[in-house]
Amino acid sequence: MSVLVGDFGPSMATAVTWPIAFPNQCSSVTLTLRQPNTGSPTGASMAYSNATTAGCSIRLDEWAAMVQSTELTLVIEAVGY
Repeated sequence: MSVLVGDFGPSMATAVTWPIAFPNQCSSVTLTLRQPNTGSPTGASMAYSNATTAGCSIRLDEWAAMVQSTELTLVIEAVGY
């Protein structure tokens, strides 16, 4: 799934809900940033917590004050069973 984050800063916290809940457990979550071909710099760290069968919490933090693209997108891959 993907979440448009745009120009966030200095930090952003949000909860996400999986499109389809896992019946037993969420075993892992992978986060990546998709940056459009605009040349805008991105300096960020990201982490998830509280992964459940229904979703998780996500936090993004900037390394330095900068203007990210308004099209910056967080791509989330959750694996479960």
